[in-house]
Amino acid sequence: MYRYIIFLSLTLNTWTQAAITTGGDFMNGSPAPTLTLANALTFFIESTGSVRGIAFDEWVTSDGGSTTALAVVVPSIQLMSYQINGGSIQTIPVNSVIDNAATTLGDMTANDGYLFFFAGISVNSGDAISFSPGIFTFSNASGFNANIPATFNGDAYTINQSGLRLSSLSPVPEPATGLFGLIAVGMLACFRKRTCAL
Repeated sequence: MYRYIIFLSLTLNTWTQAAITTGGDFMNGSPAPTLTLANALTFFIESTGSVRGIAFDEWVTSDGGSTTALAVVVPSIQLMSYQINGGSIQTIPVNSVIDNAATTLGDMTANDGYLFFFAGISVNSGDAISFSPGIFTFSNASGFNANIPATFNGDAYTINQSGLRLSSLSPVPEPATGLFGLIAVGMLACFRKRTCAL
């Protein structure tokens, strides 16, 4: 049942995109660099493995002459919440955000940035994993790509330690469209129970 609900929610979320934003100064550290996930992100796992991060497909269109720059989270422990198949809420420590891979790494291209975790999340093919909204604060990183957009309007996917894609591409939903997803879930539950007076 949960797969149909998640599918319906994601279908509605594809109407518009853009819910990952960056703020602050990643190169100098003042104001403090931040990455905000404004709405939940759900991914359908296609390959069994260990999720080590979330990659942002074509996050930048140019390397800007920069090599890979890594901004580490401050403080050292910031947790991202997630659920697998609608189960209990769990957390994973966020390690860093990387501006772009600079070279091909697994399935990632030179223009793909990614949010990296301290540890892996075990998933199986057919699972649906949902990451909760959150705001993460980072240290400065000299050489961080100046072309990183303030708002990301693209697709995201989960990766393993080697940069190999474990899930299908998922559009990043805009916060407003998340509401449509919740309404759809409520209507679906209502019709299944046949108890609503519409």
